[in-house]
Amino acid sequence: MTTELTPAQLNDVPTLRRLREAAPVHHVDLGRGGAEWLLTGYEAAVTGFSDQRLMGDGGAGEHPIEEAERAGRVIFEEDLVDLSGRDHQRVRRLISRQLTPRRVAALEPKIRQIADELLAEIPRGASVDFVAAFARPMPIMTLCALVGVPDADRPYVNAYVTGRVATLPDEPRALSPGPDMTSPETAEMVAYLGALIAERRRAPAADLISGMIRQADAEGLADAYLVAAVRLTLVAGHRAVTGLLANGLAMVLRDPALWARLPERLDDAVEELLRYVTPIALSVPRHATAPVEVCGAELPEKAVVRCAWGAANRDPARFPEPDAFDPARRDNAHLAFGYGHHFCLGAALARAEIKVALSTLLTRYPGMRLVEEELVYRTGDLREPRTLRVVLEP
Repeated sequence: MTTELTPAQLNDVPTLRRLREAAPVHHVDLGRGGAEWLLTGYEAAVTGFSDQRLMGDGGAGEHPIEEAERAGRVIFEEDLVDLSGRDHQRVRRLISRQLTPRRVAALEPKIRQIADELLAEIPRGASVDFVAAFARPMPIMTLCALVGVPDADRPYVNAYVTGRVATLPDEPRALSPGPDMTSPETAEMVAYLGALIAERRRAPAADLISGMIRQADAEGLADAYLVAAVRLTLVAGHRAVTGLLANGLAMVLRDPALWARLPERLDDAVEELLRYVTPIALSVPRHATAPVEVCGAELPEKAVVRCAWGAANRDPARFPEPDAFDPARRDNAHLAFGYGHHFCLGAALARAEIKVALSTLLTRYPGMRLVEEELVYRTGDLREPRTLRVVLEP
């Protein structure tokens, strides 16, 4: 039996609870062009995504980046996020070896500066949309600083990233261009990044691009891989932070006492927000290269397998009282950043951004209040309020 699920249901706690209680693995139709297998239990997610047989690329080819370059086109944003095979390994290695804990720690003063600059533009006593004023621009500006985008070019990159990736799944959306239909916006961004890479090769700086260039040159990788790695960092690196800040604040600001408690153990509170909110609803797909058994379910060869992270993160077999938000929760091995070979490379950066944002707000605006009671949500793999009206100093 195949269960049909909408994007909204992938973010609906009661729906996910019913699925998880019925079974840890389900045959589903997510409206993505065919039936898939959905993991809803914590054990199913961990054991399934640890299985090397769920790491195929579904026949997409080992070198889609090189193949696209030879054909005079580029890999689109959605395909970059789902990239598999050897090109996935190459792009992932470029990012992981440069986005180190040391680099993230060195970036924290800049993250604080960005938060300060954005908050300085927000009227203290007036109602303001916090998503537009802070939660969305902050991670994009941080990524620009990390990558090495010049200050003057950041509005362009911000417009591209929000326009190309933050298109709302519940609104009309054109299909991805075909092989011979590279969008002008994407082609322009690829050309921009190519020029920026060439400039950094001439004059290296202490940024991510310069580090990636040194590594790519040492490994003999073409610039197409550098462009792909930078684009992936930009287009995939902001979504979880925006969703966590918007949804997390919408939840905690409804309870002033809870908001006041967050500073007591902020590191634990950040982890609990990630578990409880789980900003990214659905994993990137895995393709079974052979038959696989997951928690008693027989998944056939070539099966497309995904995980509903929100369901796994509220599995009572792993988390006591999973539907309660406990900012002091310990042993919080949540799956908000995924699991296995697609684990989020920007997890440390995302944690740093969220902690800086919350600590700054809690210190400066302990009386911050939510104005908008009935929130309207954008639904899809990423669920966030369309607006989140708050007053910093009521």
